[in-house]
Amino acid sequence: MTDEITFLICNRVGLYSALPVIAKVTRQGARVVLVCREPVRVLAKQVLPDPSVSLVALEPIEAEHRWAHYLHSMLLQTFTDLRFSKHYRDLRTNLAARDGDKWRSAVLKLSRVAPSWPSDEVNHRLFEHVSRVLMNPFPTRRIVAVSQADVPHLLCARSQEVITLMESWDHPFKSPAGYSSALVIPWNRDLGADWTHFQGDSNLVIGFPLKLRYALERAAPTIDLERANGEKVAMYAACTSSLDYPGYRRWFLDELKLIRDVARATQRAGWRLLIKPKPNGFAGEFDELSSEFSHVGVGAYGGSSSRSSVINYYLDDEYNSARLAELASCDIVINYGTTFALDAAAANRPVLQLDARGSHCYPEVANALKRYHLERYFLGDPELTMRVSDGLLVEQLAGFLDRIDSRPARMTRWIRAWLTEECSDAAIDRIARAVTQ
Repeated sequence: MTDEITFLICNRVGLYSALPVIAKVTRQGARVVLVCREPVRVLAKQVLPDPSVSLVALEPIEAEHRWAHYLHSMLLQTFTDLRFSKHYRDLRTNLAARDGDKWRSAVLKLSRVAPSWPSDEVNHRLFEHVSRVLMNPFPTRRIVAVSQADVPHLLCARSQEVITLMESWDHPFKSPAGYSSALVIPWNRDLGADWTHFQGDSNLVIGFPLKLRYALERAAPTIDLERANGEKVAMYAACTSSLDYPGYRRWFLDELKLIRDVARATQRAGWRLLIKPKPNGFAGEFDELSSEFSHVGVGAYGGSSSRSSVINYYLDDEYNSARLAELASCDIVINYGTTFALDAAAANRPVLQLDARGSHCYPEVANALKRYHLERYFLGDPELTMRVSDGLLVEQLAGFLDRIDSRPARMTRWIRAWLTEECSDAAIDRIARAVTQ
């Protein structure tokens, strides 16, 4: 058994996922060192289950190895094929266009003429180059990195043994991890296969969707659609927020247009509509819709985000309880591209999945739906989704809400079975064994 383990956690939602694993391995006698930045350290002092866990600041380690970051970044951006994934290509292109960034633009142009490394070899080749000059900057040999680690250059030392713990289902395909993993712990077999396909790491131990445990372990009760007072409530789970980020603003405005049509459809069908913001959304960003439509309300925000740190939201008990209460108050969840469809299904809520690919009315929405994980898992079976005809969403959705069919219930059953059919305790035991053996 390995008795010293470093957990590298780059944001607070990653800490939420890792907490039960940290608790388990410390109870088994392992010494745990948590390396993180200040926002995570502040929270960790409040929520860590064992006071013996050591906290180490990531900031000075980053500063000391800034040169490794530049080397790693230059190699990754030059030799990674822009076709690694649609998300990766869009990200690189939008970042290069931001504020006329000359360095990013130059590297982007270079990458278009330089020979690309095979996509499933990018991480290994980065490791081979950076490891020649990097010594392990962490206090232990074994490191559990919660995906996606935003300091991959620090995980490219030969004296390290890196285990990747998957935090979110969209991490396998987004972009190269930037380091090679001795072991990967994905949510399920499908996502493990995706990680191997995109990232090249093939040593896997199946884990658990740890970030969804709040819903999987405390599923909301089934609600009869025929309420006594006749009032029915639909939730729309927003995929975007008003974050000012390259290419993102257009996407948010396009989704606002789609939500406005959902509001018109629910109004026509006599339903109330609850807009569920992203956890890192900004208070007030949907006020114009709730002002315009008297039947529209807005759900809880994550409460811990700021415009300077949008990934540092935390799924605390209070926020999770609010989300479960909102889900319990709703008869159906309308989704097009957000991970919250997984949360809703985990909490046993029927999910109506919209398929707007090819839409000219919502071009940014249509473009986003072409991302690998959405096409493969949310849109893989047309019999479980609603294909949106151009210009006809209001009529289609209103008609559906008047006469609901079995698609949302079947979609939820499929998602729950796909996520996991195992209890979290057994899975956490297996993850802890993999981390310490």
